[in-house]
Amino acid sequence: ELTEFSSKAITEGIDAQGEVTVRIQHDGQTYVGRGADTDIVVASAKALLNALNRLLAHAPPGAREGEVWANP
Repeated sequence: ELTEFSSKAITEGIDAQGEVTVRIQHDGQTYVGRGADTDIVVASAKALLNALNRLLAHAPPGAREGEVWANP
């Protein structure tokens, strides 16, 4: 579940970098992801992927793709 989405400019000008921060929640755990790019859609995708990678890094050993697990 996406619980927070925020964006801000981290540089100025026509090619300004935008930074996106997202928080997702799964099984009571919260994972934060960040992404930056000149395209806010790309920055958003990077942030979501970053958060999902953090979530998957905490998957229990033997968890399979597409499987929903409970905290051990």
